Amino acid sequence: MKKYLLLVFILISTLSYGQRKDWNLGIFAIPSDQYRVKIDGELQKPGYSFLIKPGYHQIQVWSPNYEVYDTAFTYMTGKVIIKIDLKPSTQLKALRKAQYEKGRLHGHAFIGATSAIVLGIAAAINYNEIGDRNLEYVRSSQAVELNIEGYSTEDRDEDESRLQNSRIAQYTMYGLIAGSLTYCTWKLIKARQVEIPELKDDKSFVLDGVGLSPNRMGGMNASIRLKF
Repeated sequence: MKKYLLLVFILISTLSYGQRKDWNLGIFAIPSDQYRVKIDGELQKPGYSFLIKPGYHQIQVWSPNYEVYDTAFTYMTGKVIIKIDLKPSTQLKALRKAQYEKGRLHGHAFIGATSAIVLGIAAAINYNEIGDRNLEYVRSSQAVELNIEGYSTEDRDEDESRLQNSRIAQYTMYGLIAGSLTYCTWKLIKARQVEIPELKDDKSFVLDGVGLSPNRMGGMNASIRLKF
């Protein structure tokens, strides 16, 4: 069973990453494209390497439509790497489940349609064989009635049996084709009944405020605060 929560601390003394030189905390989360990090309640810039001071720290990691991962530890020295597999939200789980079910039903419908096509080709071939065997049966029947040398009642009966077997096979394939098409239609109807839920806007990550802060040039920079 897949473990959604995985926390691995690895303390190493020498290790370098390209994002920043002065780092001592690396956080890697799955999914890796949109996750954000808060350290001690402060939202960090996007990235995976951070600089923290010795002491107790609370770490929160979040990604849209995933649950917030919350942990804490006491940092002493060295470099710490945290690896996290974020747990999908209830909405995301429902979406994935519905998508899987819809795909499964479409797959079954495809199997039914493919079976109907294959059986249709086989029925067309067998239909031509019925014509040939019917001619053989008519020929042997007439030959027996006319007492033509080389034809016997056994030959006629054998031709008749082969003709009847081909006809039975033909009707059987017609039934299987009808069953396959019915199965395909039923699965498509079931697939249409599966509703794919829409992911609502994840409000875990929201605008907390807007403000101004002085810059080095003596002016003011606009700033926004985000929280999750």
